[in-house]
Amino acid sequence: MWLYRLRWRLSFKNRARPTPNHWNVQAYSTVTVKSRVAGQIMRVSFREGQDVTKGELLFMIDPRPFEATLKQAEANLERDLAYVKQAEANLERDMAQEKNAKADADRYQMLLEKGVVARQQYDKVRTDWEALVATVQANRAARAKRRGSGACR
Repeated sequence: MWLYRLRWRLSFKNRARPTPNHWNVQAYSTVTVKSRVAGQIMRVSFREGQDVTKGELLFMIDPRPFEATLKQAEANLERDLAYVKQAEANLERDMAQEKNAKADADRYQMLLEKGVVARQQYDKVRTDWEALVATVQANRAARAKRRGSGACR
């Protein structure tokens, strides 16, 4: 971290000027300036001895590393949002398939009870429905995990 000492130029406005016997003049205050972030200084916006005020731009730090980090974070966010959308689309698709498979399983159960279909056919339809129920549960868990990962809220 860069530390700089600034000396405030002494202003004699509305004061008596020192006499030659009092030439030992000090600044009102010495200020230590610390950067909030580390980085390479691109520009210094003051001259030594120049009056500066609070909030005035003193240094320009190279913004390129920070801009690159921001762009990377934005890209990661977009990627995670796309994952969430994909998980939601998969969930919707699988919920529709599960609903259809449930209807088939109910129909085949009635046909099995009437002796129209073999037990093996009913078992296959029922197994397909149960697999889709598990798939829907897995998709819900995946969506919750993506949303809870901190990337997308």
